[in-house]
Amino acid sequence: MIEELSNAGVRFLMCGQSLNWMGDKKEMLVPQAKVSLTAQTTLSSYQLKGYALKMEKND
Repeated sequence: MIEELSNAGVRFLMCGQSLNWMGDKKEMLVPQAKVSLTAQTTLSSYQLKGYALKMEKND
């Protein structure tokens, strides 16, 4: 499914700070995943491009 989504243009991004804090390595991620410096950097960048973050609460 990840391959299909990637082929359809979906981007998979991981927060580098979280990755480091959890003690994980980039090599543990799926090959399609890219690591951003911080989640906030990525969110700000997308918001400047017109995207909006929608938070959903899972009960």
